[in-house]
Amino acid sequence: MDYLLRQQSLFDRSKLNDVFPVRSFEPESQLFWCKGDNNESFLAAAWLCAPLCGVNEQSALNLKALFSNDYPNDTMISFHLTSSTFIDPILSRFYNARSHVMSNKSDPIKADIARRYCANRVKLYQDGAKKCLDESNPLLLKDFSLICVMKVPVSKTPTEEEFDKIRTLSVSFGSALTSLNCAPSQMNHEDYLAVMRQMLNPSKYPKMQLDPNLELNEQIFDYEDSIHIEKNHLKVNERYVKSMSVQRFPEVALLPQVSHLIGDPRGSLNQILEPFILSTHIYLPDYQKERDEITKKGAKLRTQAMGRFGAMFPRIRMKSENFQVLIDSIEDGNRPIKIWTNLLLSSDTEDGLLKQATKVKTFYEYNGYLLKDDTFTQGPCWQLQFPMAIVPQAEQFTHKFSSMTTEHACELIPIVADFKGNGPGANSLFYTKRGQPVMYDPYDSDTSFNGVVAGITGSGKSVLCNDLLMGLYTRNAIIRIIDSGYSYRKTTDIVGGEFIDFANDEMDISINPFTNIVDIDEQYGGIETILEYMAAPKEGLSDYQLSKLQQYVLELWQQHGNKLEITLLSEYMAKEGAKNKDIHVEHMAAQFFKYTRHGTFGKYFIGDANLQMSGDWSCLELDGLQNQPELRMIVLIMMVMKLKQDFISTDRNRYGIVLIDEFWKFCSIKKDSIVPPDPGVRKVIDFIDEAYRVFRKFNKCCWVATQSLLDLGLGSPLLNNSESIILGKQRKEAISYMKEQKMLSISDYDYKMLETLDRKGSEYSEYFIYTTNRGSGFLRFKLDRFSQLLYTSNAVEDTRIRHYESKGFTIPQAIEEYMKEQEREANKRSA
Repeated sequence: MDYLLRQQSLFDRSKLNDVFPVRSFEPESQLFWCKGDNNESFLAAAWLCAPLCGVNEQSALNLKALFSNDYPNDTMISFHLTSSTFIDPILSRFYNARSHVMSNKSDPIKADIARRYCANRVKLYQDGAKKCLDESNPLLLKDFSLICVMKVPVSKTPTEEEFDKIRTLSVSFGSALTSLNCAPSQMNHEDYLAVMRQMLNPSKYPKMQLDPNLELNEQIFDYEDSIHIEKNHLKVNERYVKSMSVQRFPEVALLPQVSHLIGDPRGSLNQILEPFILSTHIYLPDYQKERDEITKKGAKLRTQAMGRFGAMFPRIRMKSENFQVLIDSIEDGNRPIKIWTNLLLSSDTEDGLLKQATKVKTFYEYNGYLLKDDTFTQGPCWQLQFPMAIVPQAEQFTHKFSSMTTEHACELIPIVADFKGNGPGANSLFYTKRGQPVMYDPYDSDTSFNGVVAGITGSGKSVLCNDLLMGLYTRNAIIRIIDSGYSYRKTTDIVGGEFIDFANDEMDISINPFTNIVDIDEQYGGIETILEYMAAPKEGLSDYQLSKLQQYVLELWQQHGNKLEITLLSEYMAKEGAKNKDIHVEHMAAQFFKYTRHGTFGKYFIGDANLQMSGDWSCLELDGLQNQPELRMIVLIMMVMKLKQDFISTDRNRYGIVLIDEFWKFCSIKKDSIVPPDPGVRKVIDFIDEAYRVFRKFNKCCWVATQSLLDLGLGSPLLNNSESIILGKQRKEAISYMKEQKMLSISDYDYKMLETLDRKGSEYSEYFIYTTNRGSGFLRFKLDRFSQLLYTSNAVEDTRIRHYESKGFTIPQAIEEYMKEQEREANKRSA
């Protein structure tokens, strides 16, 4: 018998699942049942949320409203802000958005480009979750998540009445989270297990198996999982973990400041480099009992502070003052609560964990938080930081909770992290200065899909625009570019697109505005804009002249239809003006001279128009017209008008974009002008603005790229009707003027952050993405090596790529061959 007992003792193990109380999930009420002691159990609800990318006074008020529900005594409310280097779900969205193009056998060139473009970008970000993308800042890419929990005590076996009551509370709690705009999604048992497994192993793909025959706590761990507890840390499987708790909060707390607890948003070295869990637990005690106890302690401290002890011990006086603040807050109607904020750090090495903990304590103290190790209590404190693991008794046995009211607690909740993107779309990948991957898509919008990109020379604006277009192209969008500077010639060549260059005399371009007219009555507005700009680009035509112009155009249209030309119109008006002795018509006829067959621009307006812009990708290069700005503007108006008609007639389910780059060359406006000084330019902008409004109805968009928002002028309709604004590096004086004129609805802090935007050579560029109703963020944009070579203007790199192309490789294949060549050379140097 003794032998059998000894054998049994060899196999006895402390079961990890015993320390987690969550046992089951009730689908109808969407509540979890958690085991308690012999007298009670708990019902809990949990929500998976997106951390806010910014907060204001209303956010704190919404949190205060969340705490104001009629919760039973001993209710626990927890907020867990977590980070994980497991970013594969984000990258899968990027990949899946292009799967239909990559598998399209009818267009093998586009499919090949999409595959290589996507694979290289995804690999860059996968590597960034394992090693730093920026050598000057050893930060790993990680995904921030927010988990909110409400846990309420009930009888040992919950009754139907208790289920109904807690269910009602959970609906109210979820509504409060919705008002916070954190996109709450109530968790079920599958979500719970996935989250728990992910929090335990933050760099691994969580196993998704669910066994209906086992309780939930029995399915969190694998058989090979292990936990070793030391004095100042734990070892969970192969990762070292340290639990630290906030011992003192700042004297003055503001909700935006809590964002700094997960790292400096400005990108300094004060960062939490690896995965973490930042938890804040709110304990709701018996209101009357807690109020009486606080009042009693406050009176005792006040008496001590008024005597000799107050003079001898300043700390007593300070505590007395703090308790008075607490009593005043309670008398104002705020509920007394107790709060515990804990930080779990993790690292692959014990040394790395120690260094990280030292750094974190320093920048916590800088922000007014005193952070201390949970010495000798690492195991229990670690276990209590997981969703629904906290219990009311923790307030007594941990000695970690601080007394305050909901008025103060709502300024200390960790609900703020980084911008994660503007929706479910997957066009372009960025990452924040704290390592959050960001997915941006111009088509994630409740209003329009239009946008503006602005950045000074050298900010990387054209590279970003190239990649924005490539992201859309690899999703089968129609791409139309109007540029002045040859920034898209190489990309157009790579995708086999159409490149139309006005500097190329061999193309024999004709832009007769009448050729593509289908319905003269419906399209006359656009024709009139073009003709008025031709005749009077600065002053515009009078109402009388516009009336006569319409008369003569319609008369000639009846005779010539699409064969009508500017020469015929000018000669006809001259003839009619002389016959009727109408000097205004004669002047107008003369003003068309330069566009007739006898004028300097006449060659572009003879015969049928052949400037079509067709295919999946087409670029119109107008740099050859830089010495003829009036002609360049006319071409711009005509192409916007034509593309508007083209987009109307295409499949509405297919994305399409018109990008007008170097917009300041076409329509430069004085920064302090509300409207363009020239009537001609004003009508052009109004015409483009009309296209802005029309494009959305057909799932298309129009973007302009320029050096500064000031190029568009104050109150620009293009700016007002742009859902997205992307700003690269700007001059300080431009930022000051934007702030003074309130051109963007952002805070003073964000305007200050605009001054930090920079570009670090070919490593990365920094941008501020602003959306009118989908959030905003300061981001870094980094290209993988394949994309760098895709857009490169480096002569040596371009020569080597052409070398491989001459051997029969396609351009994407040639780029990858050159990448292999560079890798071989790098290996030789390191050998």
